[in-house]
Amino acid sequence: MLAEKLTQLGCRIVQANTDGLFVLLKKDVYSKVNNVCREWEQLTRLTLEEERFKAMYQYAINDYFAITEDDKVKEKGMFITTVKLGKGLTPKIIPKAVINFFKNGVPVEETIKGCKDIRDFLMSEKTGKQWHVEYNNKEQQRTNRFYASTNGAYLWKWKGEDAKQYQNMLTASGVTLLNYLDDKPIEERKINYRYYIMEAYKIIRELKPLQMSLWD
Repeated sequence: MLAEKLTQLGCRIVQANTDGLFVLLKKDVYSKVNNVCREWEQLTRLTLEEERFKAMYQYAINDYFAITEDDKVKEKGMFITTVKLGKGLTPKIIPKAVINFFKNGVPVEETIKGCKDIRDFLMSEKTGKQWHVEYNNKEQQRTNRFYASTNGAYLWKWKGEDAKQYQNMLTASGVTLLNYLDDKPIEERKINYRYYIMEAYKIIRELKPLQMSLWD
């Protein structure tokens, strides 16, 4: 109902779900939009909260980041830059580099190569009980934490006894296992920076045309 009424005022619904709307509107219709929202609150007995953004970059329905008017960043899905307990680990340096590129104009290479925290490069994968995990021809535990490296081996998982079915757990790069953190300087870790840079640019190439069409 709210989306329909806002559309009638010339607003553009960028995203709509059960708990909110992202709406693109012109400043000169804001007072009318505000009136519609207040009427909707009275009718539904629900209370709306408003948050204003000066930019929004959306990769998928639940994967986006938006920049508020006071330069804070709202992160969702793949763009979350902090580790969430109970969630699979993905390299946080990639969304950090993408956000820094769009928000501050900082080159991806500068963000990634300037990071001194190995934890931002880590990823993990937990395999099911039907799989065996193999690294450097040695069997490993089923849950492993690792980073893309230039001197590491490929990490494999396989199943089947007579005819083993192998799958590469990171096809684009060899990896170094890091199940236990240590104090090794990041300069000595042989990080495959090219892998992280390319992954960041893949996202940027997707976001640029989407962003341009969104604000046309």
